[in-house]
Amino acid sequence: MQAKVYLKRTDNNKELPIEAHCVRIELAVRRGALLEMGVVSVGDMLTQNYRKTFCKHFRMIHGVRERLRRERPATAALKRRIARGWARAGVGAFALGKGLPVEAGKLTEAAVRNRARRQVPVDMVKLDRHVKANARIGNALQQLDRRMSARVSSGAMAPGAASLIGD
Repeated sequence: MQAKVYLKRTDNNKELPIEAHCVRIELAVRRGALLEMGVVSVGDMLTQNYRKTFCKHFRMIHGVRERLRRERPATAALKRRIARGWARAGVGAFALGKGLPVEAGKLTEAAVRNRARRQVPVDMVKLDRHVKANARIGNALQQLDRRMSARVSSGAMAPGAASLIGD
């Protein structure tokens, strides 16, 4: 999957009024990911649970802080490292989980080691989620679910009508 986030200020090459500006989020899903989700035809897309499937990919973070631990209190050096990482790379500065990231296969072994060395381990930080933004994203995905299920119930497209993977 590939995500793209940008500020939308124009529509049909015309400048939008400031109150119509918004953040646009697009997600491109490749064939392998579609197959993993059980999407083989256009009809399968109509019955997909979008909120459940995609909400986890759109978590908005508005800040980061050190995780408070009694046995290992945060040092000033750790606080500086967290602040520098957030300023440099946002969420990408923090090792979110164990093992190599998905894109690591495209990197050299030295680049993977260097990246891991620069990242702050996830158990040392707390990512602060942007509650309002995440709620709006969840609501938008839920509306998409409703619209798609309405099309299925109205018979707009029979499930399995057209193949997406071109057998």
